[in-house]
Amino acid sequence: MRHRLAVIAGLVFVLVGTSLGLAHASPTSGRAAPLVEGSFYDGHKDAIVVTDSSSRAQARRKGINYAPGLARMKPGLFPKIFLVHGGAGGQLVVLGSEPGERSYSPIWRELTVTWNVTPVLLTSDTQIEAARTAGDLSTARTGLLLNAPVIATSVADPSAVPPPPVFMTFYDGHKDGMLATDVSDKTQATAKGINFAPMLATLDPSNFPEIYIVKGNKAAGQLQILGSEPGESSYSPLWLETNVRWRDGVTPSVIKSDTQIDTLIAAGKLRERGTSIVLNCPVISTP
Repeated sequence: MRHRLAVIAGLVFVLVGTSLGLAHASPTSGRAAPLVEGSFYDGHKDAIVVTDSSSRAQARRKGINYAPGLARMKPGLFPKIFLVHGGAGGQLVVLGSEPGERSYSPIWRELTVTWNVTPVLLTSDTQIEAARTAGDLSTARTGLLLNAPVIATSVADPSAVPPPPVFMTFYDGHKDGMLATDVSDKTQATAKGINFAPMLATLDPSNFPEIYIVKGNKAAGQLQILGSEPGESSYSPLWLETNVRWRDGVTPSVIKSDTQIDTLIAAGKLRERGTSIVLNCPVISTP
């Protein structure tokens, strides 16, 4: 089976979020809303949702998705996220970018920070680099990637911001819930009210499973169709957007799997149009 996925047509949602600390997103079972956390960037607070890790052990420990697709990627491609060990009171993770920056990506390379002196509150990557140069702290690469999209910037009280909505999708005949937070195409980001993530446009889209949008006529109840989900070796929160459309004269039916898509294309009932657009749509609930 080809590993594919489909985007929600007409997706519009407000980028919002909550909370403090790092990554204890809801496990991928049931229908619970995602947990949202606080972070620091350049002296202010941003809200993030931590959903996926390239490490199976970290994913299990934090109750988030293990994403093998991230494990196959080079950490150096992505901006930094700093996890501070033994930090001062009120310490959150520190981001190296945010939406609006050319370097922004929802995927982050993880670094740990360890103090060599009495800790102070760290609120920017610039502050971390200065303290490291002064010998006050040490940083270490972990080789891990985290999917932690920023869903609100300059938040005074992250705990007061509601979590983002969950959208239902089809995967192999059942429904999964997912978020839609970031896209590599600026025009689409503006139209859908989600983050423009320039870094995603620099990645090879052929590395990701496809996410299908059913265009034109469609059957009632049609959702996007996923070509993978957490637990599959192909799973990644990053997806390549592909459009499909029923051919003229064919009565649409509900498509619930990528295998069904392949069969309908082979039968001449459905046609597809590929794109180079990459989306960040982490799956957060499965049956």
